[in-house]
Amino acid sequence: MKQVLVIICLIICLSAFSKPETGSRDILPALQSKLTEILKGLEPAASIRLKGRQLIVEYRTRSFMVHASDKTGRMSEKAHEETGPDYRGLRLTLTLQEGKYTGAAKIPQELRKPYWHTYLNAYPIDRGKRHLHTMLSYGSRTDRKLIGKIKLLLESIKQGTQPDIKAAPDVPELGVEFSKFSTWSLGTVAERKPIFADRKYAFKKIPTELKGAKYILRPVGKVGGWSTGKMSARAWTLKKRDIRVSRPCTCYVAMWLATGDTVHVTASKLKALKRSGWEVLDEPFTTTTARYQSWKWLVIKRTLKRKGDVRFPDVARLNGATILIFMFK
Repeated sequence: MKQVLVIICLIICLSAFSKPETGSRDILPALQSKLTEILKGLEPAASIRLKGRQLIVEYRTRSFMVHASDKTGRMSEKAHEETGPDYRGLRLTLTLQEGKYTGAAKIPQELRKPYWHTYLNAYPIDRGKRHLHTMLSYGSRTDRKLIGKIKLLLESIKQGTQPDIKAAPDVPELGVEFSKFSTWSLGTVAERKPIFADRKYAFKKIPTELKGAKYILRPVGKVGGWSTGKMSARAWTLKKRDIRVSRPCTCYVAMWLATGDTVHVTASKLKALKRSGWEVLDEPFTTTTARYQSWKWLVIKRTLKRKGDVRFPDVARLNGATILIFMFK
């Protein structure tokens, strides 16, 4: 009789330990299925492998010799071999981990590495009992629509529930129109591209989310003048029907905050902009500068929920006080 009771107890204990996890047990297979849909048709075909608690996606990857850097930015002298995407590829690792995310890296975060960009994030599931650690690396010419679809898929993961996973629809090309001023033109934000139509100054360091955005290239105007008419980069501040967008998007405004110790936009004005709904980008934004000068810039952003005319009365109050670069994505 005692032997029978011992056997029953063992069966109960084993069944308890072998009980499948709830909530998260199907998330990686579900993501694998949806990622297969998103990546189908690529040449060469993408590799999607599920290994225990980790899902690995590779497309156009190869080995690189990389010098690691520490928190201070100091590079190691000895290079190590690392697998990463080529200029048109991507590599995604999704790892199911216990507990809440406690890593040292701030998330979400876009890291710029020597050969590729890496998007870091951690998505809580099972009411925070577990999280899905995410590393998405991609090259300089990887299809940004494809990256957007993958990010949207990951964002669909809801805490404590199975994700509502759907392939992201294609986002239509953003159209930016202006018919009033012949001296304006439309450009694409990238390093070394000019920031003014009548000067040689150029973009230098660009926040990750700004890359590929469309911007209005306008002349600054007469040297030494604060405002030389509506065509001036100082004077124009999105009034009336100066500009239209073809779909909802995000508007970014790079503001020239200061030249050395000379302040163009005060702290009180910045607080007012934040109160009215503008967000500040944390990543640095810099341009080339005049000789022996130090220029300080700040980028703010705001969502445009509708297509059509663009108007921001609060930014218009900065008219003539500083130089503004308007960007849309």
